[in-house]
Parts: sequence; structure tokens; C-alpha cells
Amino acid sequence: MTRKGKFLIMGKSIFSYDENGNLIKFCKKCKTFKLVGEFYQNLVSRKDGTERINYATNCKICSSHSMLSEDQRKRKNDRKKQSGYVREYGLKHKFGITVEYYDALWNAQNGVCAICEQPETTIHFMTGEVLRLAVDHCHKTGKIRGLLCNRCNYLLGILHDDPTYIRRVAGPLADYLEKK
Repeated sequence: MTRKGKFLIMGKSIFSYDENGNLIKFCKKCKTFKLVGEFYQNLVSRKDGTERINYATNCKICSSHSMLSEDQRKRKNDRKKQSGYVREYGLKHKFGITVEYYDALWNAQNGVCAICEQPETTIHFMTGEVLRLAVDHCHKTGKIRGLLCNRCNYLLGILHDDPTYIRRVAGPLADYLEKK
């Protein structure tokens, strides 16, 4: 422990006292003095059997920000790597196509749905990212028909890919729109 003027230096930590006599510590991240209660504490046992308190280098707020951002970065990188593998595996095993083939379809359709000709707008509930266009395929033959937005893909699923149902829905709707 070293005393330099009104500062107390213990190891790499700088302590002092505020105007009320409370012990304060310097946070190296936000560069301010804060009450020692605003720092995480760790009880350390010494070889001689005594114990002492070590204080974290950064205050709790700065520590939580840096831990969260580092943790979020790790998760985001892991998710990106994993999503790439999952995407490749899913396309190959579900539809028998490669990522390159999917990308070629996407480019051929200019990144829009084959039915409504609009880009995908559905947001993934966990990642907050816009979903990719879904691969539309015939369930009987497995043949790829194109890429669809989530809404059109869902609609085809409800109508069981049956042209009869589709005509029944489209007929009255077209009549209504023409009268309007």
C-alpha cells in the first residue's frame, strides 16, 4: 500500500476518500471515482490464514456493459457460424439443393417472392433479422418451384398446394375486386 497525496494505491487500484469520508475507488473504464460499494468484491485468503477483500478493476456498471457486449458478440458469432451450417444442412437434406443453387434462384428472382413479387418482410422472433425466402417445392415429386415469402408459403400450405382450392379462393376475390 502506497500513499501519494490524498490517494491510496493498493496493487493496481487507486482509492481515496470523498468529502463525507467514504472510501472511493477509481474505475479504469469510465475514469471516475465511485463508492467502493459500486465495485464487485472478492474475498481472498492469504497464505498466513488471513483474508482480504479485492475490488474489481471496473465498477459494476462498466463490468456489466463489457461482459454483456463480449457475451453478445460471442453468441452472435456462434449463431452466424451455426446458422450457416444449419442452412447448408437443411437445404441439402430437405430439398437436395446447395446454398449456391438457392443463391442462384434468389438472384434469378431478384430477391423477391415468386408469387407476390415482394421481398420477405417477416422478422425472426429471436434474432430480429429478416427471414430468407422459403424454398417452394412439390411435396409429391420434390421438384423445386421457386422461392416464396413466408406469407405466400404459409398460404400455399393452408391450401394444400391444391389448384382447386386456389381457384375457389381466387375466383370470388377477383370478382369482388373487379366490382370495386
